[in-house]
Amino acid sequence: MIELKAVTKRYGQATVLKNITLSIDEPGIYCLLGRNGAGKTTLLKSIAGYQNITSGSIKVGGKTITTSTLDTGVSYIENFAKHFNLPVRKLLRIASQVNPNYDYDFASQMMERFELEGKKKFRQLSLGMKTMVSTIICLASNKEVILLD
Repeated sequence: MIELKAVTKRYGQATVLKNITLSIDEPGIYCLLGRNGAGKTTLLKSIAGYQNITSGSIKVGGKTITTSTLDTGVSYIENFAKHFNLPVRKLLRIASQVNPNYDYDFASQMMERFELEGKKKFRQLSLGMKTMVSTIICLASNKEVILLD
C-alpha cells in the first residue's frame, strides 16, 4: 500500500529525512511519532505528493508519487489547514466537484452530526470546528490512504 525506499529530503544543507525505508502493506490506523522538527510533516507531505523528495522513491498502491502525480490515491489534511474563506457547505460542495469519488452525502451527514453551520464561513469557525471541517473533507474523499497531520 505505502512503500518508501531510501527516502531523503534536504532543504539546502539541512537534511530533514535521511534514507527512510518503510513498507506498510496492511490497511489500518498507524501513528507517526516524533519530536517537533523531526520531519513528520515533511514525510506526510511527500507521501501525499505535495512536495518532492531529494532522493529515493515513494509508492502508494504501486504508483510512484511526485508533485506531478495527478491522482496519488492519498488524501492529506494538514494541521491548521487554511481553506478559502467560503461557507462550510460550499467547501464540501467544491470538494465533491474536484473529486469524482468524493462522498458528498457522508460529508453532509457528518456536518449535521457535528452541528456545523453550513452557512458559516470557514474563518469564522473555532479551531476545533475548522479541524472538524478539514477532517470531514479528508474522510469523504474516499482515497486509499488518508493522512491526518
